[in-house]
Amino acid sequence: MTEARDLVRVLGYEAVGGGQYAPKDEREQRAYDFTATAIYVGAAPRGAATSSSSWTIKKIGLDSGGNPTYTKWTDYGAVAWDNRTTETYT
Repeated sequence: MTEARDLVRVLGYEAVGGGQYAPKDEREQRAYDFTATAIYVGAAPRGAATSSSSWTIKKIGLDSGGNPTYTKWTDYGAVAWDNRTTETYT
């Protein structure tokens, strides 16, 4: 099940009350990358270049069996998608 925090961070939605969410900041552009050790999910404003520091990226670490072991985030809207494998995640 997706937590509300995941919706806010990845899809750029904000709570508007009564358990409802609405789009925020036009953060509709998304990117995905699957590797043997991680899944990267990024979001940025429409039209943002992958080299611009306007992305928010979620990294899901995988064990050798492909099972998720942790989830970490970059700073909100402050990193480049092109640097996803070397960015700092917390």
